[in-house]
Amino acid sequence: FGPSNQGGESAGRQQRPPSEAQGPMQVARSIPVLDTFTPGAVLELGFGDLSRLEPGVDEYDLLVVSAFPGDYAAVPGTLIGALARNKALSIGQLAHDKDPADDLRQAFGCWLSKPVDPKKQVGFKRLLCFERGRQLLQRGAPAAIGGVFRAVIAAAAETESLVIPLLATGNQQAVPPMIMLAASVAAAVHWMQNGLELRRCTIIVFSPSAKVDLKMVRCFEEAVEATLNRPGAGKARAALLAPDAPLPGSAVQGGGGGGGAVDHADL
Repeated sequence: FGPSNQGGESAGRQQRPPSEAQGPMQVARSIPVLDTFTPGAVLELGFGDLSRLEPGVDEYDLLVVSAFPGDYAAVPGTLIGALARNKALSIGQLAHDKDPADDLRQAFGCWLSKPVDPKKQVGFKRLLCFERGRQLLQRGAPAAIGGVFRAVIAAAAETESLVIPLLATGNQQAVPPMIMLAASVAAAVHWMQNGLELRRCTIIVFSPSAKVDLKMVRCFEEAVEATLNRPGAGKARAALLAPDAPLPGSAVQGGGGGGGAVDHADL
């Protein structure tokens, strides 16, 4: 996917109506996901800036970012760059300081940071960096999004709350946002029902003012409905794929309000 871009992430929280900015992030929809390992699990759609999360308000166990292998440059217009600018958080330093046991790049293309210094007030406890950027970009981001969630299972299976940007839709404009959102929803629901014990998963669409895009909200709702109603959804408890298993490949077709249909066979 390349460096995570800002174009790309509650239970117990009052849902805000779509409106103008109300802070760094607002959750527009929170939908229960049934047949998961964690009762009460929800999948959310939010709008805002992940580099401006408010500790105590927007608090997550894990933030997912993506990068080209070994490239943590604070490029303007990327999430890595925004975290450096707004939170003085260096992803390169987190990479340098990581525990060797949390370096899973060989098997899963990712590494997990040590707990972030609470003084940074970043709004998340740890960061997972997914580094199969160039390889996955060649295959297409929607086909690869399932690999991100598999990496989370491998590196941080105990995670209860996760926030992830809408990948590959910012500076690169590699994928239309609605298509990427539909693919992200399909992968999130699939893995929440098949091994990822999340209580809360939030997908964030970058919006500097946290303004809600109603077309994206409709796309999210339609994608969740289509995924939950697919044949066999939630019936099986899939075992974690072997580290050397091929990356997931899902075909995304068409456009329209729902962002296209996703083939769930290889999520």
